[in-house]
Amino acid sequence: GIKTEEIPLETGAHWSPFNFTSLGPTVPSFNTSLNSGLVLNKKSLADQLSKQAIWIKDIEDHIKWLEDHLEVATLNAKTRARIDVKKSMQKTKADQLALLASEKVKYDILSASQCSGVP
Repeated sequence: GIKTEEIPLETGAHWSPFNFTSLGPTVPSFNTSLNSGLVLNKKSLADQLSKQAIWIKDIEDHIKWLEDHLEVATLNAKTRARIDVKKSMQKTKADQLALLASEKVKYDILSASQCSGVP
């Protein structure tokens, strides 16, 4: 039989971009998805960035709504007084601000990676 060390290995010239587990670093993408490697399709990258931008705008709108309705938004059995409502809404706003910061970082990482800006 043929010994494997006698078979020369082809290097560098022939490879399949679909025969890899990852073509590059894993970066966060829209929602909870991850993008592992290069985006070989610019439309896919543009779509991911567009969805992420819309999500960021939705979070910003929610924060604005929270600010506008800080004292009256959650009047219920647990938050009957305005001070309770205000405390509850401030916690919600803080959570949304943290989410917004996280999603902006995700957008920046995605837009700075991959094939963005490459003709």
